[in-house]
Amino acid sequence: VIVTDSVNLNSLISLAYFSLCAIALLFGVSWVTSTIQVFYRDMGQFVGILMQLGFWATPIAWNHDLLSPEYQRLLKLNPVMYITEGYRGALVYKRSLFDISLMQTLYFWSVTIAFLLLGTFVFKKLKSQFADIV
Repeated sequence: VIVTDSVNLNSLISLAYFSLCAIALLFGVSWVTSTIQVFYRDMGQFVGILMQLGFWATPIAWNHDLLSPEYQRLLKLNPVMYITEGYRGALVYKRSLFDISLMQTLYFWSVTIAFLLLGTFVFKKLKSQFADIV
């Protein structure tokens, strides 16, 4: 059975793009945290706590329109909100990629690239000490 009404080409392109966004952000964050975990074993518990806080601070299970505009602007500093709103826009509201704010896109990719660069720097700097610690 082919359902043409629920999935369109714009939604599929948006889903692929936001999946790429999520992979890039998570790759950068995990590179930083996994490198630090070698030296600080409690980093795993810290990341777990941050994930729990991040879930409730990101409008995944609730709508960000419930907040005042000042808090909405603050919430948009969370790069995961860009991904969440992108998935919601593609799946629920059937928005295309061109409906996304250019400033939000630039902010998201600058944060993501910063995490990737930081992860690369930290990994290369500490790689030589891995064998001694492990």
